[in-house]
Amino acid sequence: MSRPLVIVHGWSDSSDSFKKLARDLKASSIATEITTIDLGEYESLNDTVNLDDVAFALDRIWKSQNLPTATRSVDIITHSTGALVVRNWLTSYFADRMGPVFHFVMLAPANFGSPLAHKGRSFIGRVLKGWKADHPGEVGEMILDSLELASRFSWDLALKDCMAATGANPYSSAGILATVLVGNEGYDGIRSIANEPGTDGTVRVATANLNCIHLTADFANPIVGQPIPMRQLSGIAFRVLGKENHGSIVEGKSSENAEAFALICEALTLAPNAYDAFAQRMAAANKAEWLDVTATKSAQHAYNNVVMRVRDDRGQDIDNYLIEFFVARETDAHPAALTRIFNEDVIESVHCYDRNKAYRSFHLDISTLMSQTIAAQGVDLRFSLSATPAFRDDRSAGYKSWKITDLHDVKIPVLPGTPMFQPFQTILVDITIPRKVGDDVFRLKRVP
Repeated sequence: MSRPLVIVHGWSDSSDSFKKLARDLKASSIATEITTIDLGEYESLNDTVNLDDVAFALDRIWKSQNLPTATRSVDIITHSTGALVVRNWLTSYFADRMGPVFHFVMLAPANFGSPLAHKGRSFIGRVLKGWKADHPGEVGEMILDSLELASRFSWDLALKDCMAATGANPYSSAGILATVLVGNEGYDGIRSIANEPGTDGTVRVATANLNCIHLTADFANPIVGQPIPMRQLSGIAFRVLGKENHGSIVEGKSSENAEAFALICEALTLAPNAYDAFAQRMAAANKAEWLDVTATKSAQHAYNNVVMRVRDDRGQDIDNYLIEFFVARETDAHPAALTRIFNEDVIESVHCYDRNKAYRSFHLDISTLMSQTIAAQGVDLRFSLSATPAFRDDRSAGYKSWKITDLHDVKIPVLPGTPMFQPFQTILVDITIPRKVGDDVFRLKRVP
């Protein structure tokens, strides 16, 4: 059955960038699957507009244009920020989080942010991008806030659609047939200044992937001997394309990106009973090209995005804390050497969310972590946590330092194939620690 197709652009872009892709799709073999093609257009460089506003405006025009609202009645392609626009719309205006979407093709999506978002809000970012806006100097301040690595928006959105405690997973063969395609090649020329390891020049491969994990570590009310609760979203079709960057992946049909266009066409025509096999085929291709750490054919490494949020048992976010990772095993002759490898070579970078430093993104080099240097030794990774204000017994309130021995024997086994260390994914780690209050903070003195 044929369906309308809607294409939604990303930050600082416009629908003009997708006219060639639309024409190529209409001229392709899947043309009979498409009734109409609409190119979405929204304000992305206006400082007063946030992604909730965009979702509201999308829902309003959807209804005014009488676009279909029945289950699986429309297909959508998004680029970059467009994925957040559509995901937010679905979770905000459809109780089942699925809405009318059947095939959802995300091209280079910023599902868990972009390392360039906070740079876009800087003075230089305003100089480079602000000239495009109707209001000079504006860069979409509130949208860029949501796009920042470890943003509260991306965290909350993932818990609403990917990790919702109730209801079926919306992204599966029984729901929305979601496909994520992202490049692993940076820009050429002057734009190469934006390139970072593990990115397509704008978004990180790991933050594009919608397959993710949510860990809840409650050290205020621990259950000794029990593993940390974990929820996992897996099985979403995800492909890393080595020849594509953030811009080239949307260029339509050409000899340079023939694989990307072919996958877009295939993703738009999948039957539900073919989706799981499609996703497995893409995962196998990723493994063959990128995840064999013993091979030397690829100079690029695979990375993970680990986002941590630390709060206390009263729900108060803690924005001043230090997490230190240790490799510790009694049989290791020199565990400090492995600790140094992890902290210097595995942790590529750390970013604190500007508006709330309780949220932090760790960019981890999984290829190095899974190398024979560490993984072959079967080590356990542990961590300590220090937060301020520090608790003292003399009339104080605050937090004690959590050393290795205090964290109830929390161990993270570093072994290939474990869910925690599947490359190209985001892991959300929700940590709760108790806030201590000294006996002298409040006293009663009885009157004789």
